[in-house]
Amino acid sequence: MLTEGSHIIYFKVSDDAANVEGEEGEWNWQFYKDTIVSTDPTSVNSTSHSVGIWSSDNTIDIAWEDATDATSGLDGYSILWDTDNTTIPDQTMDIEEGVQAATSPALADGNSHYVHIRSVDNAGNWQSTVHLGPFYIYTPLPTKPPTVTVTTTDDSSVFDLSEVVTTEGEFNQDVEITSTDDRVNITIFEDTIGITGTGEPVTEITITGLESPPTPVEGAHIIGLAYDIEAGDATFDEPITITFTYDPTDIPEGVSEEDLILARYDEDAGVWVELITTVDPETNTVSAQITHLSKYAILVTVIVLVDEEHEIPIPTIYEEEEELVAEEEEVVIEEEKLTVLEEEEEPVPTLETTIPVTKEEEPSGGLVWWVWLLIGIVVVALLFGAIWIYRVRTD
Repeated sequence: MLTEGSHIIYFKVSDDAANVEGEEGEWNWQFYKDTIVSTDPTSVNSTSHSVGIWSSDNTIDIAWEDATDATSGLDGYSILWDTDNTTIPDQTMDIEEGVQAATSPALADGNSHYVHIRSVDNAGNWQSTVHLGPFYIYTPLPTKPPTVTVTTTDDSSVFDLSEVVTTEGEFNQDVEITSTDDRVNITIFEDTIGITGTGEPVTEITITGLESPPTPVEGAHIIGLAYDIEAGDATFDEPITITFTYDPTDIPEGVSEEDLILARYDEDAGVWVELITTVDPETNTVSAQITHLSKYAILVTVIVLVDEEHEIPIPTIYEEEEELVAEEEEVVIEEEKLTVLEEEEEPVPTLETTIPVTKEEEPSGGLVWWVWLLIGIVVVALLFGAIWIYRVRTD
């Protein structure tokens, strides 16, 4: 039995008269015996999707490291995409050796997509199969459905939604509209109901850039343009998503993109109101959920930091007055002590008390409450001392 590997057959030619043609070793035929399959490809992975994670991209890219075959060498691969995790591809080579990547055809929405890849060597030995998945695919509707038309003027865009809204104001499909400058995007999901202030269905949305928007509070700045998004004072029964795209160069120095907020202008209160905002620095967008339309803008608050090396302490406005009050408290206390002592006929032991000065708010009478308490204790002590002296003298 021949071993695995290379083998050579040497031969000569002779006739019935013993005539021989060919020198020894001149004619030969080399062949290989290879019954051992190649290895599987290794490190099979997706470069575009994560296993078990939803994606809106319906084509999946995969990559791997080549299989090896020590005898006849690797010839290529058979590859298959389906929704079964155990499928074995057929024995038709789809990819040549040396190719280490592939892309799926467009896949349907679903959560059970698998790829199967199988190697073959030059002797026709097919290896078992490597399986990868499941991949989850969900493809949303086009960004701008053909049923939504837009009319533009110099400073605004008017979106006609009449073909995607029922007479009751219910949207019959997901809708995304984007301003002509690509800075504002509005997403309305299917089954959302939008009604104008007069009770009519929302059939039109207008997006207008504001060159002179309402001024925010001191210290706050508008990033880029503010926009008036209007649909007849419309409200929606489910939140719709509004997304603004910003230019990072518009952000003041020292301000983080994470600090950007999307704000709505409250016409009644005359102020910008902060919305719960999601910032995506990778796409330079900020988003929020809203239920009615108004003026909107990206705001940021700029905080001026003080250089500590040159910071000058500012004295408290009440500092001098408080010191004067403290001094007056000490004088009043001393006078109270002297008045009590002068009323006694005989000298009596005195109780020395250190009364701290405070800057707390004073009660009526000019002294804080604990000062009065201490004065009361002193007076009671002096009174009991006088009574004791009187009894001693009378006995």
